[in-house]
Amino acid sequence: MNNVKDLQTIEETLKYLQFDNWEQSAPGLARSRELLGLLGNPEKKLKFVHIAGTNGKGSTAAMLASVLRRAGYRTGLYTSPHLLRFHERMRVNGEEIDDESLISLTNTVRNAAESMREMPTGFEIMTAIACQAVYDARDLAKTADIAAAMTCQALHGIRKAFDPKVHALRGQPGQITTAENLRRLLEGSGLSSDLNPDKVQDAYAIRCIPQIHGPSRDTIGYVKGILEREINAVTDNPLIFPEEDEAISGGNFHGQPVALAMDFLGIALAEYANVSERRLERLVNPALSEGLPAFLTRHGGVHSGFMIAQYAAASMVSESKVYAHPASVDSIPSSANQEDHVSMGTTAARKALMILDNSQKVLAIELFAGAQALWLRDEDKLSPATRAVYDRIRTVIPPIEEDVVMHPLMVRAEELVKEHALSQAAEAVCGELQ
Repeated sequence: MNNVKDLQTIEETLKYLQFDNWEQSAPGLARSRELLGLLGNPEKKLKFVHIAGTNGKGSTAAMLASVLRRAGYRTGLYTSPHLLRFHERMRVNGEEIDDESLISLTNTVRNAAESMREMPTGFEIMTAIACQAVYDARDLAKTADIAAAMTCQALHGIRKAFDPKVHALRGQPGQITTAENLRRLLEGSGLSSDLNPDKVQDAYAIRCIPQIHGPSRDTIGYVKGILEREINAVTDNPLIFPEEDEAISGGNFHGQPVALAMDFLGIALAEYANVSERRLERLVNPALSEGLPAFLTRHGGVHSGFMIAQYAAASMVSESKVYAHPASVDSIPSSANQEDHVSMGTTAARKALMILDNSQKVLAIELFAGAQALWLRDEDKLSPATRAVYDRIRTVIPPIEEDVVMHPLMVRAEELVKEHALSQAAEAVCGELQ
């Protein structure tokens, strides 16, 4: 195999991808010659290629990652100041690079240069991440209502606040849906009631669940609509109109619709965790917990109970507040100021996914603590739907009698949330939640 010829082919491909002066166009691109040297030298071994974007779009990184993946290489996408970086010169997917693999890579690159149809831009990356976030966010909305219903019962919450007449007067769809979910989840409960002679009303974290969860639910629906349009849209450049025999260089690749939507989604998901942690605080605080023992342990003063669990939730809520700062308000010009406004959509999407992960963890802790509180209260008085959730939690997490290392148990609760197991348990009893 002629290594020089193969290297020239790859270099030509990089030039085709609008990097005519590719060694000088970005500092990280100079590293690509080193990568090409590895690929073109069968004496050196490569195990894993990390591809990194430079300005939040990640377009060139995505293109090269696509080429490498289709050639059989394992790749990972990251955002960092460097376009390309890589680990030890070892093996490809556990096997040495041979001439056949290199020929396959060269042919793939050559075909990609001739036909750009399969080469993604940064838009595809941000949209793919966004779709993943929205998919899990839809279940998170249900899980948040379930967690709230369990805490509501543990705190002898007043159900009347979820009366449909109240929410119809405001007319917000997400609020109305959340209130309906709560009524179905609480139906048949012996721990919550329409009226409570010991108090007039609950704190906001219980009484205003529909008004807090509802807007986040509406936001998820809004973002879902944007993404459904985007994944069915044409975002190439240039655009070819064969019937008119016309090629137009436009800007459909710009990620602003997704960037703004993902910043909005991140804020909405952060709020689920924000109010969840406040409900958790009411469970562990003896001044607020309607008679539950301090920190949900029968050995107060000797055992710390769920104190550290609340610490963990509070730390993740604070972290998400930092992540919720919008990425789309930033823009760093690149490509000699030709790309003078970029969406930062990939960063916005990645942050939303990080906030989603934190919110899943926080809600898992609330559910974990809620199950403990209901065990101390009387789980037999739970509503049928939330009893199914309680029983599902108990398949992997026992009641806490004495202090234990909490982290493994919090991880088990998190896994139930991320597997959508708890929403499935509730829906098996009360029907599909909205």
